[in-house]
Amino acid sequence: MLPMNFLILLALCTELLMPILLWKTGIPTELRWISHLALAFVAFAGILGLLRARQVPKAFWLLAVFTVIGLFMGFLSTQGVSATLWGWYLLFKFPLVGLYVYLNPHWSERFPKRLRVWCIRMLWLEVAVQVWLYLNGEMPGDNLAGTLGVHGTGVLAMLVLWVVALAFGDWIVRGGLTQLILVLALGTVSSLLGEMKVYFFAVGLFGFLALLIQGMRRRSLAQLIPYAIAVLAFLWIFPQAYDAVVPSAQIYPFSNYWNLGFLSRYASILQYLPGYGSYDVGRGYALSYVWKQISASPVTLWFGEGLGARGVSQTLGLAGIGVRSGDLGLFTGTSLVVILGELGVSGLVAFAAFMAWVLRTLWQAASVERHPELRGMQYGLFLYTALWPVWLYYTTAWVLAAPMLLYWLALGLVLGQWQNKDGIELRHGLTDVNRPSILGGKSR
Repeated sequence: MLPMNFLILLALCTELLMPILLWKTGIPTELRWISHLALAFVAFAGILGLLRARQVPKAFWLLAVFTVIGLFMGFLSTQGVSATLWGWYLLFKFPLVGLYVYLNPHWSERFPKRLRVWCIRMLWLEVAVQVWLYLNGEMPGDNLAGTLGVHGTGVLAMLVLWVVALAFGDWIVRGGLTQLILVLALGTVSSLLGEMKVYFFAVGLFGFLALLIQGMRRRSLAQLIPYAIAVLAFLWIFPQAYDAVVPSAQIYPFSNYWNLGFLSRYASILQYLPGYGSYDVGRGYALSYVWKQISASPVTLWFGEGLGARGVSQTLGLAGIGVRSGDLGLFTGTSLVVILGELGVSGLVAFAAFMAWVLRTLWQAASVERHPELRGMQYGLFLYTALWPVWLYYTTAWVLAAPMLLYWLALGLVLGQWQNKDGIELRHGLTDVNRPSILGGKSR
């Protein structure tokens, strides 16, 4: 097990640190493939684990069905084998890492706390690097993304919100506002420097859901007043700070994002950028664009154009049939666009059903779990999973390595503790002192 754990850690460190090294030092870009190779080994280990399992998890059959359909549709649309296999790898890479963790639930009882603490330290690191870049002349925007390099704010936003979700989950279980306020403050600084508007709306949704959960658990509104004040203070401070810090706010102040007309125009933008040699495509336009593409046939409407149809790898020289047949160059779109284009309506329905099952399982697990750290992680995962529609629409969330690696790692851990390989529920959580640790040896 230790070699696989090392590969997961290697992939995470590569994805966190390599972008800024590539940007500032000019080292070969091929070094980023360290992450792909490491995770490919872990994904393969997950598949081997399935073959050895006495009872195959139900989610496997969903993966198998869409693998067959996606591969068949790719070949039917005359897409190359390499592009199709690349699309399969991108779609299932991180879930397979989670599957490996699920099938090997030998983790120290201290691991949930360690993961939360190290995620907060990662947030400190990202903010420190952002501030350093800012002091050295980098203006707030897509390139002010900490260690995540040029145009890295999409990845950073998902990483920051993952840490915020864990902090909310810990607050739900243990109370106390100090850590939550600290994480919200760090996330606010990071989001202002990176011009990440999604942070405001996502934290608002996290706060509302956490308030509902706490109201159901504590049944005392008086205890929730300090928390409500903290969240409302954030919702008031962030727009003011955004207008003061972000240069583009002089033209587009934050209040514009409450205007439905402005949002409609913002989501429908389509313009060619000569300097970049590509199109600037609004999220709403991208969704209607790919819908029009797959609507050409009832078969593609329901089952998409095949795995890899909206995948691109400039290093490998690959582009899917959906990208090549379009008129927007190598534009792929957000994860919502990719899933719809590759798997069609049935793929989106299956994804929604799977996430509904995950939410239900996380809620059941958190309702009976006695280990406070694991329970906090379960609630954090519940909050992050509940906002998947936002993540899919906002960015290429499904393939953003650092946040997705942490998410699927935690999800595999939680589900692996809730159900063992035979599907028998484990309601005791991480309390077995004889269970092998992630570090080898025994947990204490």
